[in-house]
This record gives sequence, C-alpha cells and structure tokens, in this order.
Amino acid sequence: MKRYWAFDATALLVFALAGCGEKEKTSTETKENVVEETSGESKAAEKEAAKEQSITYLGNEYVLPGKVENIVAASLESMEDAAILGIKPTGVLSIAGDIPTYLKTELEGATLIGDKREPNNEAILGLDPDVILGSSKYTEEVAAKLNKIQTMIPYSHIFYSRNK
Repeated sequence: MKRYWAFDATALLVFALAGCGEKEKTSTETKENVVEETSGESKAAEKEAAKEQSITYLGNEYVLPGKVENIVAASLESMEDAAILGIKPTGVLSIAGDIPTYLKTELEGATLIGDKREPNNEAILGLDPDVILGSSKYTEEVAAKLNKIQTMIPYSHIFYSRNK
C-alpha cells in the first residue's frame, strides 16, 4: 500500500509541475503579444525621436544626431578615453605628425586632423562628423570654427570629483 501511495504522490507532483510550466508558457506568450502590439505603436514615436538627441555635459546641453557614427576626437583627452572605451573615432589629432605611440594600436585607421592647438577644419569637414569632441582649452575662435562644422563638445581636461 505504501508503494502505491509513493507512486501516486510522485505522479501528482509531476502533473502539478507540468501544469505550472504550461501556465508560465501561456503568460509568456501573452506578454509577447502585448509587446508586439505596443511596439508597433511606439516605433513611429521612436523614429521621430531618433532624428536628434540631446545630451548634457558639465551643465551644458548639446544636440546631436539620433545615431552617432562618425566621431572626431579633436583633443588628447577624448582620444585617450576613446582608446580605453574601445571606440574608433574617424579622426584624431597628431602629435609630432603621428598618433601618439601609446594610442596607436587602439586608434589605428583614424584620419589625422591636424595638431592639438588648431585642428585642420578642412580635414574634419571631409570626415562629415556627427560630433566633434574638442577641448576646453581651445580658444573661442577655434571652438567657433569647429561648431560651424558640427556640434563640438569642449571635452574637459580638468578632473571633476563627485566628492567635493
């Protein structure tokens, strides 16, 4: 008798677990249907919003294209950060006529756009950048010229700590 009871208890447990699995599958299918329905409505809104994006950097707001692909790193600081983050800018500064040796491997293939004091505007314009990561050290004249080409974010050379 105990043997049948153990068999019945095992069978009951198996059916109970099978029932739970079906219920989860059904709720997952329902969620997928809801996501498909709402995604169709929101795709139009996403496309509209994707044309531009706004970012805030050190208290200033900058408007960039919705999809940023061509980045010009026009400061040594932005070149270093791009190398660390694995981002391949299309244009970089030259130091003594070449990419600095410690960044050469990570930034290989990027076009040289001039030196750090005054980048070559024609070279930058030819790259058709989506954004220019400049330097907060630039003079107003250099910054204005770069902003005529595309939005130039004056990348800061000053360390900012959250714990002041």
